[in-house]
Amino acid sequence: MLCPLSQEENEDIDHLLFQCNYATRIWGKLLQWLGIAKQVLDWKAEVEWAVANAKGKTSQQEVYRMALVGGVYHIWKERNARVFDTRQRTTDHVVR
Repeated sequence: MLCPLSQEENEDIDHLLFQCNYATRIWGKLLQWLGIAKQVLDWKAEVEWAVANAKGKTSQQEVYRMALVGGVYHIWKERNARVFDTRQRTTDHVVR
């Protein structure tokens, strides 16, 4: 099945949530807002980075974890809206 967000590649978890151009723009905006200077990686590498860098209890680490979970949730929600409701939102709208 073709990715409903980018219409460029087959949909799989890695592409949909982290490698898709649409998702990459969302993550870039979230990382910039968080003040984290790193590139968006694939699913496995993102989880490894989160475990290594955001498992503590500082407010910055907790906000990063919330942004990670929220980003995954809202990208998935946008995917479902496009598949089932034929609605589309911009990346700016999703990030807001």
